[in-house]
Amino acid sequence: MNVPRSDPAPEPVPAWSRPARPERWRWAVIALSLLLFLTACATPALEMRVEPSAERFDLWPGWFLCLFGWLGILVLQFGWYANLFLPPALLFLGLRLWVAALVVSGLGLLLAGDTFLLAIMPLPNGDDVDQHLYLNRPLIGCDLWVASMAVVAIAAVVGLVRRRRTFPGAR
Repeated sequence: MNVPRSDPAPEPVPAWSRPARPERWRWAVIALSLLLFLTACATPALEMRVEPSAERFDLWPGWFLCLFGWLGILVLQFGWYANLFLPPALLFLGLRLWVAALVVSGLGLLLAGDTFLLAIMPLPNGDDVDQHLYLNRPLIGCDLWVASMAVVAIAAVVGLVRRRRTFPGAR
């Protein structure tokens, strides 16, 4: 005689012992950051004012700054070097190393802030010693460039918060 077996109901599993869900959202953040960076390269980034003739303005496109910004070190302008912090920050984000991604992207954002010193510290304007370039205003390309790094920092904070909620004892 076959008697049907009744298996006991499974016990609920506590939240901290459940297997972690794959966090695919971080790949969307990486793609968004790269899209923002590439868009920043395709748009005007800075409007420079030529002094002493304040009537003349120069638009600097993002691709120009991306290619030649490294030369800023010759005039003590280090903002371009924030670009070197973006690939490691994206890598750390992809590897779920939230603290490392936050620290690296934060350092990149601090270095990017050096760009705004152009408003008070002039750049030499080519061969003409009497003329200088000042930042008149940052344009959409500059905003997108900073956003490409800020999105990584925000995602790292979100990853940290999610990890602490999933694993209460995690650091």
